[in-house]
Amino acid sequence: MQKARVLRNIAIYGVLIVQTTLASAEYRRLDEAFASGGRRISLTHLWAEQNLPPRTASVPVIKQHRIGAPFHLRASSPYEINARPDEINARPEPVSRYTPPQRWLLSLDGGGARGLMQLHTLAELERRTGKSIPEMFDGISGTSIGGILACLLTLPDPEHPTKPKYSARALLTILQENLEKLFVSKWQSFGGLFRTRYKTSSIRGVLEKLLKDNTFKERLLPVVLVAHDLNINEERLISTTDDENFLTKDVAMATGAAPTYFKPQHVFPLNIPSSRGYVLSDGGTCMNNPTLPGLTLMHAHYGVRAEDVKVLSLGTGIPSTTHMHEGLLRGGILKWGGSIADTCIAGQSSAAHHLNRAYCGDHYYRFNPVLAPENMRLDDISESNQDALFAANGRMLSEEYKKFNAVIKALKSKSRERI
Repeated sequence: MQKARVLRNIAIYGVLIVQTTLASAEYRRLDEAFASGGRRISLTHLWAEQNLPPRTASVPVIKQHRIGAPFHLRASSPYEINARPDEINARPEPVSRYTPPQRWLLSLDGGGARGLMQLHTLAELERRTGKSIPEMFDGISGTSIGGILACLLTLPDPEHPTKPKYSARALLTILQENLEKLFVSKWQSFGGLFRTRYKTSSIRGVLEKLLKDNTFKERLLPVVLVAHDLNINEERLISTTDDENFLTKDVAMATGAAPTYFKPQHVFPLNIPSSRGYVLSDGGTCMNNPTLPGLTLMHAHYGVRAEDVKVLSLGTGIPSTTHMHEGLLRGGILKWGGSIADTCIAGQSSAAHHLNRAYCGDHYYRFNPVLAPENMRLDDISESNQDALFAANGRMLSEEYKKFNAVIKALKSKSRERI
């Protein structure tokens, strides 16, 4: 039985590689609009070009010197050979810097059906603070189900354009009622061996009903989604700060198109008719924890540095027990085939978590419940599994009540200031 599962997984990964290669050949990115218009302005480029120092790094203090005085190093420097004695002992006044208001970023991991726990936590925040999600936060970053939730939580209510159409509590109920419509199996896929395991049209139908013809820039908060660009095999950040605009349902589908579960999505900018678009799949394959792209978003939109941002990062669970399979020591495909995907995702998520702590320090509030291994499946929508997810999330909030209460206190007192 174990060998059959391993062979099936190997076949799935092989089919995925073939599909990716074909998609890349068919949709090679030749975007004439951007080629003729110069360098592209997008959050993806800002993300690649930024060089933000971690909070733990030692940043030199910039000081203001007198007008007419020569620029020199500090008096303690052995290289200061041209400074006059009176200048060596002088203490120039520091430059006064405007201190921007503290901004809050909500970061939502990917995790399929386990995203219900994120809504459970956010609904508790709403209840304890008496505020909506757009009132508590200044920006949202999301991957996969986290990206879908980011789109829905920032959707304006047509009757009250300054308020969200869906609260976290309402979304939790809506998703629970539609879980079976999100995961509709294909009988001819043989468990995802030859085709995607679930019908992409089913999840698209649910998102079309919830999002309608809303465009991505029509959000109550700045939002960035993480997807995987199959043409260039790199992350693609879809941001409300970019020049491009998309139908929200299209980019929501793209960030949640988990390999072997749903088909990759070919999305087109609405405002760039000549663009050939992007072929995108689930962002969890390259960046399951989207905190760092969220910090880039906050910098692009508000002009603030990482140290001026507080982050609430919600994961979708880590397994309670882990073990190394003895067969992995042999290094063969047959032994690695059944665990390579989980190993890679867990590794990059752990690395992202430690980077986030380095950049944000004690401003990084991470909540990630511990789950039994049998509750880690992305597509387990059974009522028993939902009960287990909510129980695990409740235990986590109880065990980390001091940290959670600190977040609640800060969000409750936060003023709704926008730039």
